[in-house]
Amino acid sequence: MAPLKDLPSIVTFDAKPYPFQFPLGNTALLVIDMQRDFVSPGGFGEIQGGDLRMVQESIAPTKALLEACRNAGLQIFHTREGQVPDLSDCPSSKLHRQAAAPGNSQHTKVIGDKGEMGRLLSKPPQGSEI
Repeated sequence: MAPLKDLPSIVTFDAKPYPFQFPLGNTALLVIDMQRDFVSPGGFGEIQGGDLRMVQESIAPTKALLEACRNAGLQIFHTREGQVPDLSDCPSSKLHRQAAAPGNSQHTKVIGDKGEMGRLLSKPPQGSEI
């Protein structure tokens, strides 16, 4: 991994309406929702009626970005959604809105129900793995 001292201190990307600059020393990569429950067949995203094609197309570019950021020595943070087994940390609005969705004909499972990878969006089943 290249230390940050060997890289330029400021990176510039061509962007609209003007180029965007940021200091590498104060920069981190934040990767959100790349856990199996959101990107894999049989996971929460697909059960909720999601078309996984575009989501899965994001995996290879995200992997390349991760590799580049690791090689640059940047900090990397991943988020994962996973409720405790008794779902006490899951807001009731989130837990109930899926089951009560008007005209719901695509899915019958909600957070905590058993899916192909274990309980949906719950720790520690396979679905919460990145």
